[in-house]
Amino acid sequence: MKFGLCISSDKALTAYDTGADYYEISASGELYEITDSEYQTLKSRVLSNEKIKPYSTNGLVSGTVKLCGPEADTEKISGYAEKVFGRLSGLGIKMLVFGSGKAREIPDGYPSDKAYGELLRSADIFSDVAAKYGQTLALEPLRKKECNIINTVADGADFVRKVAKNNFRLLADFYHVSESGEDFTAIEQNSDIIAHLHISSRERSIIKDSDRGYISEIAALLKKINYSGAISYEGGQSTEAQEIKHMFEILREYFAS
Repeated sequence: MKFGLCISSDKALTAYDTGADYYEISASGELYEITDSEYQTLKSRVLSNEKIKPYSTNGLVSGTVKLCGPEADTEKISGYAEKVFGRLSGLGIKMLVFGSGKAREIPDGYPSDKAYGELLRSADIFSDVAAKYGQTLALEPLRKKECNIINTVADGADFVRKVAKNNFRLLADFYHVSESGEDFTAIEQNSDIIAHLHISSRERSIIKDSDRGYISEIAALLKKINYSGAISYEGGQSTEAQEIKHMFEILREYFAS
């Protein structure tokens, strides 16, 4: 099992110093609006770092690119995917976390059924583009405070099965699971399509010794479903590298066995 830190590429060595196996960048934050020249500079920095590499990305779609509603444009969506997924591939990133609440939320007053169909269309476009680069998409259900559609693992699993593409899978973020009032049953029932995980404390902060009971529950679940993929910490960043390092020590203690 691999353990990663969600952090910008210019702080990759920070992730390495805390004991992370990899880091997870924001695609829309780092790659979308930069020029080709700036991308080449970033790419050179990332690929020349022999200590640690990016494995995955979050923030996949910019909030300026609407995936449903009256502003959704299939050509813009396709062009975005071609540009950003291609740049991610150049960095060696194959796991694309599809949360992007601002991009996928349903506009006020817009028919929800129509929006859902448009999101399926967008997911289909993303899957086809990602397939060209050997990439996997992992749909992330988000709590209602961050998005008004696909809020639970059960919601996400239903959507993934409707997309019905081999490279379109599901992510479980334990913070969002807790915030949505969902238990671990949906994760267990849909373990066959879960490709990636996000974790933090229940308060979306660094995992500490006081969180050991919660982490033990998650570890029991992962053992039950035979999960052996990657787990990224996504939450508030501590300014103390030692706290992050201790978090990874706790995770390895419970999850690596």
